[in-house]
Amino acid sequence: MRWPAAWVRIATLAWVLGTVPFPASAAEITLDLPGTLDRQSVSYACSDGSAPKVVYYNLPDQSLAVVEIAAGKPRVYVSVLSASGAKYVSGSSVFWTRGSRADILDERKADAPAVTCKVAR
Repeated sequence: MRWPAAWVRIATLAWVLGTVPFPASAAEITLDLPGTLDRQSVSYACSDGSAPKVVYYNLPDQSLAVVEIAAGKPRVYVSVLSASGAKYVSGSSVFWTRGSRADILDERKADAPAVTCKVAR
């Protein structure tokens, strides 16, 4: 039985894609912003057993927090207006710090309790 040429091409392409190693995807961003950058790394211990590592990037007029809750999966949060503490948002996820405490919550899940974290010493 002879295979149609299109099937042979598809099978060959699948084999090639399955055997060629692809580099892990990663994105790199360079921002040229005014002011002196203050970079701080903080580790937390949380009520759900997670231990997020956070790198804060603070400038005079804006701040970012890169939060890595799951190993190898950092998420970028942007600072927003807050009545108290520092509030960072990434999509519907909120990372809110007050002193040595941090709360992680999902605004889509209003009934779900926040995960409470403390700075790990």
